[in-house]
Amino acid sequence: MFVLSSRAEEPVEFNRDIRPIFTKHCTACHGGVKEAGELSLIYRARALGKAKSGKPAIVPGDPAASELVQRINSRDPDEVMPKPKHGPRLSDPEIQTLTEWIRQGAKWEEHWSFMPPVEPTEPVLKRTDWAASKGDKLVLAKLEAEGLAPAPEASKAEWFRRVSLDLTGLPPTLEEWDAFQRASAANPKAAMEAEVDRLLASPQYGERWAAMWLDLARYSDTLGFEKDPHRDIWPFRDWVIRALNDDMPYDRFTEKQLAGDLLPNPEPDDLIAAAFHRNTQNNTEGGTDDEEYRTSSVIDRVNTTWTAWQATTFGCVQCHSHPYDPIPHEDYYRFMAFFDNSEDTDLNNEFPKTKVASDPAKQGEAVRLEKAVRETRRAIN
Repeated sequence: MFVLSSRAEEPVEFNRDIRPIFTKHCTACHGGVKEAGELSLIYRARALGKAKSGKPAIVPGDPAASELVQRINSRDPDEVMPKPKHGPRLSDPEIQTLTEWIRQGAKWEEHWSFMPPVEPTEPVLKRTDWAASKGDKLVLAKLEAEGLAPAPEASKAEWFRRVSLDLTGLPPTLEEWDAFQRASAANPKAAMEAEVDRLLASPQYGERWAAMWLDLARYSDTLGFEKDPHRDIWPFRDWVIRALNDDMPYDRFTEKQLAGDLLPNPEPDDLIAAAFHRNTQNNTEGGTDDEEYRTSSVIDRVNTTWTAWQATTFGCVQCHSHPYDPIPHEDYYRFMAFFDNSEDTDLNNEFPKTKVASDPAKQGEAVRLEKAVRETRRAIN
């Protein structure tokens, strides 16, 4: 006999109620890497399909016909899931929750990180004098729900030092501190807002935050491997810094790095931005195989693109479906096809190259002169 929830009419939510149970008890064996019994509880289609036994693990609306419910209720050590050697049996509340979820139709939800964000409803708060923004209100609502209070407000000096370190990576100078004190004496809120604006407008802001992006982009001034010779790719570093200091919209920041060279009539800066894909290592050792190098570079670009823009360990999917994210093995090679058209060779010529002026302010003039030289040579020939 199956145990039914005493709150049968309360909706069971997959992400809130079911996914934690699967993660705790099931997906180590029935996930993306191991699909024991040909059952994966990562993907809805596979979870609702027939397992190796020929029976469906989950039949929406019918717990009695669902082998999953039979297995988690079984007292037979050879049949119960999880197996005794893999962990304790599910608790009665967990069994009730899974059973009720199936009875309600086994509605599936993607992981929250793969779902479009939704504007939350503004919470009703007990304390109304603390929150300065919508984000503060959401934080305070959670604190109140847990019976907690916000931390004490930072002193003026603490705030000033923190905001400088956060935005520029540098401690403030005594002169900056004196100026802030004078401004905040008249209007503290306006002085704080003005200080944030000043720091965001400083060159150091772009340098500070570019370092984090360059780490994701695996930027290096050398080629890597055991010889690790010098590489002239610093214009890409400077482009990232300028993009942040110019407050470039994120969609353009993305487009230029992923496909700047494919834009209609690309500017020199667009070609420089596309060097995101040239941050791969080069092995200048003799006897290397060009196709092996080309393939490893494509794989590096695939993995880096997903890490930088999706915050996902996509490299796992090269060999098997993702252990816990809903990304099947086949998707790796579908995505790889976008990058698998390069003509890289494992040489130290870094072809193709773009000529860049050492002074960015003179880049336009350098491009004009380069064009004039080409036209003159064509006329002579």
